[in-house]
Amino acid sequence: MNARDAAACDRLLAEAIYSSGVSFNFVENPAFIRFLKCLRPAYTPLSRYQIAGLLLTETYKETKEKMEKVLERASGQITLVSDRWTNLRGKAIVNYVAVTRRYAIFLKLVATGQDRHTGEYIANGLTEVVECLKVNSLIYSRLLMLRCPSYIVNLTVGNIFSISLIGNLFKLALEVVKYFKYLYILIGLLNAAVKNTNRPCPALQMPGRTLIKNCNCIKIAMRRPEDCLPSKLIKEQKARFNRIQSIVQSYRFWEQLQALKKFLELFL
Repeated sequence: MNARDAAACDRLLAEAIYSSGVSFNFVENPAFIRFLKCLRPAYTPLSRYQIAGLLLTETYKETKEKMEKVLERASGQITLVSDRWTNLRGKAIVNYVAVTRRYAIFLKLVATGQDRHTGEYIANGLTEVVECLKVNSLIYSRLLMLRCPSYIVNLTVGNIFSISLIGNLFKLALEVVKYFKYLYILIGLLNAAVKNTNRPCPALQMPGRTLIKNCNCIKIAMRRPEDCLPSKLIKEQKARFNRIQSIVQSYRFWEQLQALKKFLELFL
């Protein structure tokens, strides 16, 4: 393998690592190295230190130059999009993305800290980003303030579940699923009941369509306490079983759950 081909492979491997967001030490994974050797025995992959070093700097520089060329060619047809979100540490982040006819290009993000997200603050942030865009001419044609549609739907569903009737129904469904996850014997009885129906049925998960699809099998699994409870019971165990059994044997519970499912499907 000549130096030119090796360098080309290095660059492609680095771009795959950077764009996928996997850990740099993936290139030293023995199984991955065997895979590469099967494809091209003469090629020796880079180490994680090489991936994180000069090659990263060069790739970043090239990517930025490509981005600037795209923005220059799209001059006059660029939409600047901004949104706020919260990271895992609870910090408020504002990101800025330039959208052309063919591409969406991430420009920057700003951790706003203790700054308030007033109209003036947002406008100043947009202005700073616009000034950094290397375009030949700039025309402000329109400014649209849009709420995130999926976020609005999420808030709406949250408000729906704040209604006591619906919220309490959800808690009951959650209680049933958690109880089955707590008793492994119940899961075994449920799987056996499903198998006897000779039809595919999804595994029981947190409240969703899987709970309703397993309705009849759940009732069968909880028919007899002696099948799933230890021989020596304490009072609390028996009381909890009776509570869950009364829920799953209630026709009204399943009827309301089915109605709620049908209603929530509108939001999908």
